[in-house]
Amino acid sequence: MSISDKSREILKNQLLDVAANEFMNHGFVAVSLDSIIKKTGGSKSKIYNYFGGKEGLFIECIRYKCNEILSPLKNLNINESDDLHKVLAQFGKAFLATILKEDAVHLLRLVISESVRFKDIGDIFINSGPKYAENYLAQYIERAQSSYTLQQSMVPERMAMQFIDMISRSFQLQLLIGNLSLVSEAEQAVVVDDAVALFSQGAGFKSD
Repeated sequence: MSISDKSREILKNQLLDVAANEFMNHGFVAVSLDSIIKKTGGSKSKIYNYFGGKEGLFIECIRYKCNEILSPLKNLNINESDDLHKVLAQFGKAFLATILKEDAVHLLRLVISESVRFKDIGDIFINSGPKYAENYLAQYIERAQSSYTLQQSMVPERMAMQFIDMISRSFQLQLLIGNLSLVSEAEQAVVVDDAVALFSQGAGFKSD
């Protein structure tokens, strides 16, 4: 990558970082390109060149924040372990910690509030966030099925979705109203441990 390409990438990421925070704090309508440029430098022409305008910048911010928020989950390397219970517990606790982050909550609220204005924003958010997590876990489940650790009659993607639903459903309302003070680490651990036990039993886990 040339120096000019690196500079372009740095400015692009700066614009995304600042714009994402502005959108999450104030909403789409209340944020102006001038306010973003004032904090990052750059120019309107660069924003239009990189993103096609304010709408394109907003959509790219959703993808950018999803990737940033999910980065700890992506670094789990769950495929390095054959211990199903350990992997499910590790994934479950990391996933909960991820979706309970302040940025994750603000992003979820932003997507919901702007879903009428941006018809595709829900799909973009789901595919960049929750669906990525589901696919990541589904790959491990599929490997567990191939080694006969789990029964093979169930669809890995559906199993992953159901496990994630078990650990996150209890906190969905709290996420939406922002009552995160009620969600302690101890509560999270209990929910994850219960979900692991239920999942293992329902999925036909076979211990050595």
